Amino acid sequence: GYVPSTVGEADAITLGGAYTTEDLAAAPGDEDFRREKVELLNLFRYSAPRTFQIAPGNVDPAIVCALRLALLTPAELESECAGSWYRAVVHAPVSDDNEQRVAQALRRRLQDALEADKSSIEEDEALLLAEGSDLDDAMRCAVQLRLNRKRLLAELIRIVKSFSGRPRGSNLLDALGEYMPRVRML
Repeated sequence: GYVPSTVGEADAITLGGAYTTEDLAAAPGDEDFRREKVELLNLFRYSAPRTFQIAPGNVDPAIVCALRLALLTPAELESECAGSWYRAVVHAPVSDDNEQRVAQALRRRLQDALEADKSSIEEDEALLLAEGSDLDDAMRCAVQLRLNRKRLLAELIRIVKSFSGRPRGSNLLDALGEYMPRVRML
């Protein structure tokens, strides 16, 4: 088989659920507030076993929308959303603070995915470039696929990390849209 040496649309990262239990635990609120949040997250099918794809040119905006809801605070629900839970799941930021928490949570999740692999980007590159390597074609393709996935993760981490330097009122979906133009919803 053949695997391109650059990241392409076939390279994708699959997330099991749009948020993690750690994301829910990080947001303040009493038990009733969390229960309502979880009910809405489940209603919108944002939790595992549903999967979400991130690939060059395509990110599921539900990931960001779900994190906005998961990380919503009681104060934001009242002040920014006028008490409406549904305001938190539209394709617009709830608040600057919420959007920054969303970016941090997404960056953490992407970083965890990158660190889950035992080898680094540099090690995979060296393995593919090694003279006299004993990699057969199937193993070479597998290493290249793994490397492309890591490069995609590293680029996404860079983009999400740079979001913290954006002006107030910025939308994380717009920041991702600069790299992934199909993220916009019409």
